[in-house]
This record gives sequence, structure tokens and C-alpha cells, in this order.
Amino acid sequence: MFIPPAHFQQLLPGPVKKGLHRAHRQAEHGTDFFIRFLLEIKQRDHLPVFFRELVEHLVRVHFDANVDPGVPLKFQPLQPYLDVHIGETVMAFYEATNTSSSPLRATAGYNVAPHKVGQYFDKVECFCFKETVFQPGRTQKLPVIFYVSADMAKDWQANDVKGITLSYTYYRAGDLKPTARLEDASAVN
Repeated sequence: MFIPPAHFQQLLPGPVKKGLHRAHRQAEHGTDFFIRFLLEIKQRDHLPVFFRELVEHLVRVHFDANVDPGVPLKFQPLQPYLDVHIGETVMAFYEATNTSSSPLRATAGYNVAPHKVGQYFDKVECFCFKETVFQPGRTQKLPVIFYVSADMAKDWQANDVKGITLSYTYYRAGDLKPTARLEDASAVN
């Protein structure tokens, strides 16, 4: 985690100094915690130039949705893109509708492009982490919570990237097994 040295801390406004104590306690969260803290304080104009440039670094994240052929699912992002500050935690939504007349169990695979920034794209929570059961004719909102790591700004091979594409493809996970066995009414005592 990047915590400014003591002589830099003297240049920071009061609310930033108070928050640094919290930043020191949570140092295990890395550079991104500090960047998220700076975004929260709403006093960017009072920050030293280095911090202002880091906090104001924007990346446009485009959202893409695909479905494996033969899977009866309509799948799309609810927003085409978001402009994201590096280090800022953001939530985006996709939407999926089962267009068949029976339940569908599916799982989503993802890809981040360009490849060189994939290591800096961190998903905190995602519908792709588990299988989803889509009921017939029903539409579900699917959230993804992510951030682009501030470490990207320090990587000379990645700090020029202004656009990232987050792409998902849904695949059939397999046939649903019955969740409960129906008893034959004639077998009841």
C-alpha cells in the first residue's frame, strides 16, 4: 500500500490526515484502498498534484454480453459503458431472460481486454462466480462489482490504456435435477 511519507502528510488537508490513520490500519488492502479513500473525501482540489493525477485517472469500461449457441437466454448489459476512476469501486448491471419454457442452469465465463490490463481488473462480486438458475420467461438483473487497480497507473506497459472491455459469455451448465421427489399418492398409508 502506498502511504505518503511524513513530510508529504504535512501538505495534506485535515480530513486527509485524519483518514490516513484508517489507511495505516487497513494497509493490507493495498494501494487501491488509499485511492478509494481519496475519492471519498471530495477535496481533490486540495491534494498534491501526484495524488490528484492518480485520483483523476479515468478509464472507460465497456460491457459486452454473449450467449453460447443453442442456449435460450437473452443476455445484455444495462449500460454500454461506465467511466471509472482507477481505484474506485463500481457496480454495473447485466440482464438475462430465459426465453425457453423450462428452467435453465447456466454459468458465465468472462474476458477482459486488452489482455495487458486483465491483472488490474478486480471483481469484488460477480454473477460469474456461481451457476445461476433462470426460470422460464423470467428476467434477472445481474450485478458485477469491480474496480480497476491503481497499480495499473504505475505499470508503464498499461498506464496508457483508456478503455477496457469486460465481456461475458453464458454457457449451459447442465440439465436441472429434480429438487424434490414427488410421492405416488397411492403409496401413502
